[in-house]
Amino acid sequence: MVQMHLDRFTANALSISRRKAGEIIKRGQVLLNEEPVTDPAVMVNPTLDKITVNGEYLSVNPVKLYYALYKPKGVVCTSDDPKGRPTIFNFIRKKKLNLHSVGRLDFWSEGLILLTNDGEFTNRVIHPSFKVAKAYSLKVDGLLTEKVVARLKRGVPVDNRPVRPFIIERLTPLKSNTRLDVVIFEGRNRILRRVFDILHFPVMSLTRTRIGIISLKGLKPGEYRELKKAEIDYFMEKNKDGKRKS
Repeated sequence: MVQMHLDRFTANALSISRRKAGEIIKRGQVLLNEEPVTDPAVMVNPTLDKITVNGEYLSVNPVKLYYALYKPKGVVCTSDDPKGRPTIFNFIRKKKLNLHSVGRLDFWSEGLILLTNDGEFTNRVIHPSFKVAKAYSLKVDGLLTEKVVARLKRGVPVDNRPVRPFIIERLTPLKSNTRLDVVIFEGRNRILRRVFDILHFPVMSLTRTRIGIISLKGLKPGEYRELKKAEIDYFMEKNKDGKRKS
């Protein structure tokens, strides 16, 4: 294999951005042939050089890993947190540095999170052009009116950008709030909470129950499992003709 810059190899091996790889290298977390190196531009030969990150060997063609995790409330989706809060990676028995979350859920939300080291899989799940359905169960403060429901079905703009219309699968009015199950095709940060804040119905609880064909079935908060081949293929193979479908 031809030589390449250390940050490029590290980015490819960990399925992270080249900028992020450069930060890891500059922090001294990468060893090249058992010697620390902090220059991202150092040239390496991946077939001859031994490259490790925090003691974990990086291979040219790393084994692809895919997990579904039930994220509990009060947990962040980053690999580490400056505030010392627990992260989703605390629930993986053998923490693998090359895993990353496929999208995120905020601190107070719970539900399905996917983890992988496959950058193409991540792109297939989160890129808006693939229109992957994501299902949520929510409770909002207040009783939704028919007018509000109609707005949700039309789409509510956020930051001057349209939000794709919601599919409302179930709506249950309670004494002073509303439970509803919705399907959306958006991946923007905290998009559901932001939409309902705009409508003046703050979200009280939020659980993501499904991404594509992958659901929370069989998982309790903090538990995870490996994805089945059919689940991976759902994202990786159905759009090989170049047509991105829901």
